[in-house]
Amino acid sequence: MPTRIFYLIHGRELQESRVADRLQERGAEILWCSHRDGDPLPDALTEFDAVVVGGGAHSVNEAARYAYLARELAWVRRVVEAGTPYLGICLGAQLLGAAFGASVGPRPDRRAECGYHPIEALPAGAALFAGLDHAYSFHYEGVELPAGAAALARSPLYPNHAFRIGRHAYGLQFHPDCRPDLMARWCALSPETLARPGAQSLAEQLGLAATLDPPMSRWLDRFLDLWLGAPNEAAAAAMRHRYAADAAL
Repeated sequence: MPTRIFYLIHGRELQESRVADRLQERGAEILWCSHRDGDPLPDALTEFDAVVVGGGAHSVNEAARYAYLARELAWVRRVVEAGTPYLGICLGAQLLGAAFGASVGPRPDRRAECGYHPIEALPAGAALFAGLDHAYSFHYEGVELPAGAAALARSPLYPNHAFRIGRHAYGLQFHPDCRPDLMARWCALSPETLARPGAQSLAEQLGLAATLDPPMSRWLDRFLDLWLGAPNEAAAAAMRHRYAADAAL
Protein backbone atom coordinates (compact mmCIF):
# COMPACT_ATOMS: atom_id res chain seq x y z
CA MET A 1 0.00 0.00 0.00
CA PRO A 2 1.12 3.64 -0.36
CA THR A 3 3.55 4.71 2.33
CA ARG A 4 3.28 8.51 2.34
CA ILE A 5 -0.21 9.94 2.91
CA PHE A 6 -0.78 13.70 2.64
CA TYR A 7 -3.51 14.50 5.19
CA LEU A 8 -5.11 17.92 4.73
CA ILE A 9 -6.98 19.19 7.79
CA HIS A 10 -8.81 22.45 8.47
CA GLY A 11 -7.45 23.42 11.88
CA ARG A 12 -4.62 21.98 13.95
CA GLU A 13 -7.17 20.97 16.58
CA LEU A 14 -8.37 18.34 14.07
CA GLN A 15 -5.03 16.56 13.85
CA GLU A 16 -6.45 13.36 15.25
CA SER A 17 -8.30 10.84 13.13
CA ARG A 18 -9.20 7.17 13.06
CA VAL A 19 -8.35 7.17 9.35
CA ALA A 20 -4.84 8.33 10.21
CA ASP A 21 -4.67 5.72 12.98
CA ARG A 22 -5.49 2.91 10.56
CA LEU A 23 -3.11 4.17 7.90
CA GLN A 24 -0.26 4.33 10.40
CA GLU A 25 -1.18 0.86 11.60
CA ARG A 26 -0.64 -0.26 8.02
CA GLY A 27 2.84 1.28 7.99
CA ALA A 28 2.05 4.60 6.30
CA GLU A 29 3.67 7.92 7.16
CA ILE A 30 1.18 10.76 7.67
CA LEU A 31 2.15 14.19 6.33
CA TRP A 32 -0.19 16.57 8.17
CA CYS A 33 -1.10 19.94 6.62
CA SER A 34 -3.45 22.61 7.98
CA HIS A 35 -3.53 24.93 5.01
CA ARG A 36 -6.11 27.08 6.77
CA ASP A 37 -3.44 27.86 9.35
CA GLY A 38 -0.76 28.70 6.79
CA ASP A 39 0.81 25.34 5.97
CA PRO A 40 1.63 25.31 2.24
CA LEU A 41 0.04 22.96 -0.26
CA PRO A 42 2.76 21.04 -2.10
CA ASP A 43 3.31 21.86 -5.75
CA ALA A 44 4.95 18.51 -6.48
CA LEU A 45 2.31 15.79 -6.36
CA THR A 46 5.06 13.16 -6.40
CA GLU A 47 5.91 13.92 -2.75
CA PHE A 48 3.13 11.62 -1.52
CA ASP A 49 1.25 8.50 -2.61
CA ALA A 50 -2.34 9.38 -1.61
CA VAL A 51 -4.36 12.26 -0.18
CA VAL A 52 -6.94 12.44 2.60
CA VAL A 53 -8.89 15.70 3.09
CA GLY A 54 -10.89 16.06 6.29
CA GLY A 55 -13.76 18.22 7.45
CA GLY A 56 -13.87 21.83 8.58
CA ALA A 57 -16.01 24.68 9.78
CA HIS A 58 -16.26 26.70 6.56
CA SER A 59 -18.31 26.00 3.44
CA VAL A 60 -16.82 25.67 -0.04
CA ASN A 61 -19.28 28.42 -0.93
CA GLU A 62 -17.12 30.78 1.12
CA ALA A 63 -14.12 30.40 -1.20
CA ALA A 64 -14.41 34.06 -2.25
CA ARG A 65 -14.11 35.06 1.41
CA TYR A 66 -11.46 32.53 2.48
CA ALA A 67 -8.61 32.34 -0.01
CA TYR A 68 -7.35 29.04 1.41
CA LEU A 69 -10.54 27.33 0.21
CA ALA A 70 -10.11 28.67 -3.33
CA ARG A 71 -6.56 27.33 -3.38
CA GLU A 72 -7.72 23.97 -2.05
CA LEU A 73 -10.42 23.67 -4.72
CA ALA A 74 -7.86 24.12 -7.49
CA TRP A 75 -5.35 21.82 -5.77
CA VAL A 76 -7.88 19.02 -5.22
CA ARG A 77 -8.72 19.03 -8.91
CA ARG A 78 -5.01 18.77 -9.78
CA VAL A 79 -4.60 15.83 -7.40
CA VAL A 80 -7.53 13.89 -8.83
CA GLU A 81 -6.68 14.63 -12.46
CA ALA A 82 -3.14 13.37 -11.78
CA GLY A 83 -4.63 10.02 -10.73
CA THR A 84 -3.50 10.27 -7.11
CA PRO A 85 -5.76 8.25 -4.77
CA TYR A 86 -8.00 10.76 -2.96
CA LEU A 87 -10.32 10.40 0.03
CA GLY A 88 -12.47 13.40 0.92
CA ILE A 89 -14.42 13.32 4.18
CA CYS A 90 -17.31 15.77 4.76
CA LEU A 91 -15.80 19.12 3.65
CA GLY A 92 -13.22 17.03 1.78
CA ALA A 93 -16.06 15.39 -0.15
CA GLN A 94 -17.67 18.76 -0.83
CA LEU A 95 -14.33 20.11 -2.08
CA LEU A 96 -14.08 17.12 -4.41
CA GLY A 97 -17.57 17.69 -5.78
CA ALA A 98 -17.18 21.45 -6.13
CA ALA A 99 -13.77 21.09 -7.79
CA PHE A 100 -15.56 19.19 -10.56
CA GLY A 101 -18.46 21.60 -10.91
CA ALA A 102 -21.02 20.30 -8.41
CA SER A 103 -23.02 22.62 -6.18
CA VAL A 104 -22.91 22.43 -2.37
CA GLY A 105 -25.50 23.78 0.04
CA PRO A 106 -27.82 23.25 3.01
CA ARG A 107 -31.32 21.82 3.00
CA PRO A 108 -34.14 24.39 2.93
CA ASP A 109 -35.34 23.12 6.34
CA ARG A 110 -31.83 23.58 7.86
CA ARG A 111 -31.81 19.96 9.09
CA ALA A 112 -28.44 18.53 10.00
CA GLU A 113 -27.03 15.05 10.23
CA CYS A 114 -25.12 15.20 13.48
CA GLY A 115 -24.65 11.82 15.13
CA TYR A 116 -25.51 8.35 13.85
CA HIS A 117 -27.91 8.38 10.91
CA PRO A 118 -29.10 5.74 8.43
CA ILE A 119 -27.09 5.12 5.28
CA GLU A 120 -28.22 3.07 2.29
CA ALA A 121 -26.06 1.57 -0.45
CA LEU A 122 -26.85 2.42 -4.05
CA PRO A 123 -26.28 -0.16 -6.81
CA ALA A 124 -22.72 0.98 -7.60
CA GLY A 125 -21.85 0.82 -3.90
CA ALA A 126 -23.73 -2.37 -2.98
CA ALA A 127 -20.61 -4.45 -2.30
CA LEU A 128 -18.65 -1.68 -0.59
CA PHE A 129 -21.47 -0.69 1.79
CA ALA A 130 -22.82 -4.15 2.56
CA GLY A 131 -23.41 -4.48 6.30
CA LEU A 132 -23.26 -0.74 7.07
CA ASP A 133 -26.69 0.72 7.82
CA HIS A 134 -25.73 3.67 10.05
CA ALA A 135 -22.81 6.09 9.86
CA TYR A 136 -21.56 8.97 12.00
CA SER A 137 -22.11 12.35 10.37
CA PHE A 138 -21.47 15.96 11.37
CA HIS A 139 -22.76 18.31 8.68
CA TYR A 140 -25.62 20.48 7.49
CA GLU A 141 -24.65 20.90 3.84
CA GLY A 142 -24.76 18.35 1.06
CA VAL A 143 -23.08 18.04 -2.32
CA GLU A 144 -24.65 17.36 -5.69
CA LEU A 145 -23.25 14.51 -7.76
CA PRO A 146 -20.44 15.77 -10.02
CA ALA A 147 -20.72 15.04 -13.72
CA GLY A 148 -19.46 11.56 -14.50
CA ALA A 149 -19.29 10.50 -10.83
CA ALA A 150 -20.70 7.23 -9.50
CA ALA A 151 -23.20 7.51 -6.65
CA LEU A 152 -22.37 4.91 -3.98
CA ALA A 153 -24.62 5.58 -0.97
CA ARG A 154 -27.37 7.90 0.24
CA SER A 155 -29.08 8.87 3.47
CA PRO A 156 -32.72 9.86 4.02
CA LEU A 157 -31.79 13.56 4.12
CA TYR A 158 -28.82 13.75 1.74
CA PRO A 159 -28.93 11.79 -1.54
CA ASN A 160 -25.17 11.85 -2.26
CA HIS A 161 -23.64 10.45 0.92
CA ALA A 162 -20.79 8.74 -0.90
CA PHE A 163 -19.54 8.96 -4.48
CA ARG A 164 -16.53 8.15 -6.60
CA ILE A 165 -14.82 10.00 -9.45
CA GLY A 166 -12.77 7.71 -11.64
CA ARG A 167 -11.26 4.69 -9.90
CA HIS A 168 -9.47 6.20 -6.91
CA ALA A 169 -11.17 9.46 -5.81
CA TYR A 170 -13.85 9.00 -3.14
CA GLY A 171 -16.09 11.50 -1.39
CA LEU A 172 -17.73 10.51 1.90
CA GLN A 173 -20.22 12.85 3.54
CA PHE A 174 -20.00 10.84 6.78
CA HIS A 175 -17.10 10.54 9.22
CA PRO A 176 -15.33 7.20 9.59
CA ASP A 177 -12.46 9.30 10.95
CA CYS A 178 -14.32 10.23 14.16
CA ARG A 179 -13.60 7.91 17.08
CA PRO A 180 -16.14 8.08 19.93
CA ASP A 181 -13.52 9.69 22.19
CA LEU A 182 -13.39 12.66 19.75
CA MET A 183 -17.13 13.39 19.75
CA ALA A 184 -17.13 15.74 22.73
CA ARG A 185 -14.32 17.78 21.18
CA TRP A 186 -16.12 18.04 17.85
CA CYS A 187 -19.37 19.11 19.51
CA ALA A 188 -17.50 21.80 21.45
CA LEU A 189 -15.82 23.05 18.26
CA SER A 190 -19.10 23.29 16.32
CA PRO A 191 -22.02 24.04 18.67
CA GLU A 192 -24.01 25.55 15.79
CA THR A 193 -24.20 22.13 14.12
CA LEU A 194 -25.32 20.52 17.35
CA ALA A 195 -28.10 23.12 17.67
CA ARG A 196 -29.66 22.47 14.25
CA PRO A 197 -32.87 20.46 13.75
CA GLY A 198 -32.18 16.75 13.48
CA ALA A 199 -28.90 16.82 15.41
CA GLN A 200 -28.43 14.27 18.19
CA SER A 201 -27.17 15.47 21.56
CA LEU A 202 -23.69 14.41 22.63
CA ALA A 203 -25.26 12.03 25.15
CA GLU A 204 -27.31 10.38 22.37
CA GLN A 205 -24.25 10.07 20.16
CA LEU A 206 -22.18 8.43 22.88
CA GLY A 207 -25.03 6.09 23.74
CA LEU A 208 -25.42 4.94 20.13
CA ALA A 209 -21.67 4.58 19.63
CA ALA A 210 -21.55 1.37 21.67
CA THR A 211 -23.50 -0.53 19.01
CA LEU A 212 -23.12 1.59 15.86
CA ASP A 213 -19.44 2.49 15.94
CA PRO A 214 -17.99 -1.06 15.62
CA PRO A 215 -19.65 -1.71 12.22
CA MET A 216 -18.36 1.63 10.92
CA SER A 217 -14.89 0.82 12.26
CA ARG A 218 -14.94 -2.50 10.42
CA TRP A 219 -16.24 -0.78 7.30
CA LEU A 220 -13.23 1.57 7.37
CA ASP A 221 -10.83 -1.37 7.26
CA ARG A 222 -12.66 -2.82 4.26
CA PHE A 223 -12.69 0.54 2.53
CA LEU A 224 -8.96 1.05 3.00
CA ASP A 225 -8.35 -2.42 1.55
CA LEU A 226 -10.28 -1.37 -1.55
CA TRP A 227 -8.79 2.13 -1.80
CA LEU A 228 -5.13 1.42 -1.15
CA GLY A 229 -4.62 -2.32 -1.17
CA ALA A 230 -4.28 -5.18 1.29
CA PRO A 231 -2.95 -4.43 4.79
CA ASN A 232 0.39 -5.62 6.09
CA GLU A 233 0.45 -8.48 8.59
CA ALA A 234 0.63 -6.19 11.65
CA ALA A 235 -2.46 -4.32 10.49
CA ALA A 236 -4.26 -7.56 9.67
CA ALA A 237 -3.52 -8.87 13.18
CA ALA A 238 -4.84 -5.64 14.70
CA MET A 239 -8.03 -5.98 12.66
CA ARG A 240 -8.53 -9.55 13.83
CA HIS A 241 -8.12 -8.39 17.43
CA ARG A 242 -10.69 -5.59 16.94
CA TYR A 243 -13.21 -7.92 15.35
CA ALA A 244 -12.81 -10.45 18.17
CA ALA A 245 -13.38 -7.67 20.72
CA ASP A 246 -16.50 -6.51 18.84
CA ALA A 247 -17.89 -10.06 18.78
CA ALA A 248 -17.42 -10.31 22.55
CA LEU A 249 -19.63 -7.29 23.22
